[in-house]
Amino acid sequence: MVQFPRLQAAIADPESANLAQLWREVEQQLAGLERDEKLRAAGEAIALLAELHFARAQWLLNNWEERWSDRPEFDEEPLLTDDMLAGFLRQTMSLNLDDILESFTQTRTRREPEDPIVGEVEKQAVLNWLEQETKAQQEKEQALSVAHDENVSEWIQLIRTWLQKHHTGANFSALAWDLQQTNPHMSLVTVWLGLLLGGFAVEPVGDDFYSQDFWING
Repeated sequence: MVQFPRLQAAIADPESANLAQLWREVEQQLAGLERDEKLRAAGEAIALLAELHFARAQWLLNNWEERWSDRPEFDEEPLLTDDMLAGFLRQTMSLNLDDILESFTQTRTRREPEDPIVGEVEKQAVLNWLEQETKAQQEKEQALSVAHDENVSEWIQLIRTWLQKHHTGANFSALAWDLQQTNPHMSLVTVWLGLLLGGFAVEPVGDDFYSQDFWING
C-alpha cells in the first residue's frame, strides 16, 4: 500500500509546506503503479492534499488574527450618524386598507360547519404502514452509513477517471456496470453517492420523467 509520509508531515506543519513540491512528489510516486493501485493511491493523496490546504488556510487566518487583533482601531465599531443613515431609514409609513376590507366583507359568505370525518382503521393496516416506514428509514440510514464508512474521494476519482476516458459521457447504467467489472466494491449505491457528492452534471434520458436511467456528462 502506498504511503505519503511527506504529506502527513506537512499537515502537521503547514507553515513550511511547499505545496508545489509535494504535488510533484505525489505524481512521481503514482507513476510506477498499476491502474487499480494508482486510482486508490491517487484518491488518498487528493484527500491528504485537501486536508493540507485546509490546514494551511487555517494557519494563515490564525496568523492574520494574531497580527491585527491587538490593533486599537479594531476594538471599536464604526459610528453611524443619523445623517449617514437618512437615505436608508424611514420614520413613518401609512397604509390604507379600506378598499381591501370592503371587498372582503362583500364577498365573504358563511360556510356551513362540516362534520368531522371519523372512521376506524384496521390494526393490520396500521402495522403494515409502520413496517413500511421502518424499512424506508433503515434503507436511508444504510445509504448514509455507506457514505460515512467508505472512502468517498476514491469513488469520485474512479468516476471522474472513467468519464475522462469516455469523452462524450455515458448512461448511469453503463457507468455503473463498467465500474463494477473492475471494482467489485462499487455498488449502485456507491456510484450514485459518488455522482451526488462529486458534483457531476446529470440529466434524464428521453422525455420519460420516471425513467430509471440518466445521462452523466463527461
